[in-house]
Amino acid sequence: RLLNERIAAKKDYEALKYDLSYIGFSLVVRSAILFYQGVEALQQSLLSEESYESLVEIRNLVKDRYEKGLRSSLDFRLAETSVSTAILEMENRKNQLVVLNRQLETLIGEYPSGTFLKQKKLPKYLPEIPKSIPASIVERRPDIRSLVLKVESNINRIAQAKRNLLPGLSLTGSLGTSTQD
Repeated sequence: RLLNERIAAKKDYEALKYDLSYIGFSLVVRSAILFYQGVEALQQSLLSEESYESLVEIRNLVKDRYEKGLRSSLDFRLAETSVSTAILEMENRKNQLVVLNRQLETLIGEYPSGTFLKQKKLPKYLPEIPKSIPASIVERRPDIRSLVLKVESNINRIAQAKRNLLPGLSLTGSLGTSTQD
């Protein structure tokens, strides 16, 4: 009984170590994902500003033609609507960028001011991933190792519970001058 309990406790301890390792690993992965989402949001924000400027030029052209009587009021109103939609899109993109910047700043322990990302391009070179990755790499993941150790711990706890059903011998002793007789 005691041996199974000790083995189970040891497996639980090892599982917790792998859980802590996995937390660090997942934090790095989440940071990388947030960084690339932030760079994408920055580029989308710049693209929406360019789109807005183009739509303002188109609206001005349609307005000039409308005032000359060459275009209908419907065309002018459609151009105005497109500009208004572009303004809304541009503000949404800016808000997304600020939220992602604040998340990144919080992760690195800075005050979340929302101004972390200033570079406008993704890195040119990413590390190469081998074409054939061995299946044993999955076994090395800390979260998988933790789960395996938790299963082994539970197996030992089941063995301990089965042995607890068997008759046992317990020794007790005491010192003193009193007795139960």
